Amino acid sequence: MTSGIQTTHIGSLPRPTELLDRIASSTTGEGFGDDAVEDLIRDATERVLEKQAAVGLDVVNNGEQGRAGFHLHVTDRLSGFGDEAPAPFWADVREFPALAEREFSYPDADPETGAPMRPAVTGPIEYVGEDAARQEIETFAAALEAVDHEFVDAFMTSPSPGIVASSLSNVYYESYEAYLAALADALATEWQLIADAGYVLQIDAPDLLHSHHRYFPDGTPAVIADADDYADVVAMYVEAINGALPGVPRDRIRLHTCWGNYEGPHHLDVDLAAVLEALYELDVGALAIDLTAPRHDHEWRAFAEHPVPDDLDLIPGVLDVSSNVIDHPDAVADRLGRILDLGLDTDRVMAAPACGFGTLAWSAADDDVVWAKLESLVEGTRRAAARSDQS
Repeated sequence: MTSGIQTTHIGSLPRPTELLDRIASSTTGEGFGDDAVEDLIRDATERVLEKQAAVGLDVVNNGEQGRAGFHLHVTDRLSGFGDEAPAPFWADVREFPALAEREFSYPDADPETGAPMRPAVTGPIEYVGEDAARQEIETFAAALEAVDHEFVDAFMTSPSPGIVASSLSNVYYESYEAYLAALADALATEWQLIADAGYVLQIDAPDLLHSHHRYFPDGTPAVIADADDYADVVAMYVEAINGALPGVPRDRIRLHTCWGNYEGPHHLDVDLAAVLEALYELDVGALAIDLTAPRHDHEWRAFAEHPVPDDLDLIPGVLDVSSNVIDHPDAVADRLGRILDLGLDTDRVMAAPACGFGTLAWSAADDDVVWAKLESLVEGTRRAAARSDQS
């Protein structure tokens, strides 16, 4: 363990090519239905744990090896998802049509809007994925047992109701709020299964920040796009999360949020300071936030304006995930140092990348570069800890 500051990551890590080929044949990455694929997932999970041990990460996960993305797997674990419909699209990207055409064109796009087609909610939502969730948990447990390394802790990820609601269209529930409530009730089952297995639950909730600029294909905001009202939107998402949390200590729950790790303009992103107080209402033990993206390199100042509550730890995202550039360890240390200079004790800070290495299973960075980046995270964290000890 790095002196005084632990290291972790956010969830998605590279998958082997053979497994990616099988994932590519499935919309969600689950429901393959044959033992050969389960063997691939087991081998990949063990491999990704060995690599996390080799680079020196403290708090680890299964790299989401059996999933096509960090949240799309729930369409196999929840009832109610049926025919595909255009998914919500980024408002900032739509303001740059040439960029949208060049970088955000989808093979299965809606011909009228260019938005990606995704499963839509066409019936009542209930959690029906207990067997799949338990299989993922058991595969992770077996891999942890097989790897000859003692990690500080282990976590598993699960999406927030808001990220599902803001990503997948609803054609069944009478209102967005009803859709969100149904998702919260259902996802509570998955969260409890992870908690009962003894792992830290990480709730992935990019919706808390990026719903501000996420639009449906017809141009209608997913909820509210007005910055003056957006804190109320965040409060709605926070209430849905808090109401679904399992009955476990707060220090066994952490939450990740960001503005989306897609390579777009991001000029419509909401300022962190505008919503940080609303995020502090989350009943979680740690908050993971991207503080590295070019648009948000300054956002650490929001914590000076709105100090982190005493009962909340911070997991600052201090490593880029969107390119093949390997962050210099001193850059990582500088980013961490800005957080430590706010007065947070080192045992309340855990260093992490800005986001998962890929919203879907395919990372923007080369596989080997990902691990080199994580080595830089660990080394940069060591340097930040050493500087803190000297001050």
